[in-house]
Amino acid sequence: MVSHWVLDFVVHVPDLQLVPWLETRVGLGLWRSPGATVGVEAALFVAGVAIYAGGTRARDRTGAWGFWGFVAFLLLAYASTLAGGAPPSPQAVAATALIGWALIPWIAWFDRHRDLKPPA
Repeated sequence: MVSHWVLDFVVHVPDLQLVPWLETRVGLGLWRSPGATVGVEAALFVAGVAIYAGGTRARDRTGAWGFWGFVAFLLLAYASTLAGGAPPSPQAVAATALIGWALIPWIAWFDRHRDLKPPA
């Protein structure tokens, strides 16, 4: 995905290959600064929540509590990754990524209880 590569370019140290046949590696290295990384990630998270919350409205309690509960869950999950340090193994990273797929029904559930706000 091109958009994911662009985001990786910002955070990775120079280890991203531009094209398979060149050895040139690029990356701006935001990860070298944990404080800046957390700041950028927090800003992106707040922006995403604001865009979704500003563009939709809850039809009922499920739409409100389901969404804000999901936001709280994501905040707790992120805080636990900050407190827990690096993953113990590549298998732990893979398992966490697979568990993330279990969140899709939750997202679909609360999203079905939200409506788009009409444009202003």
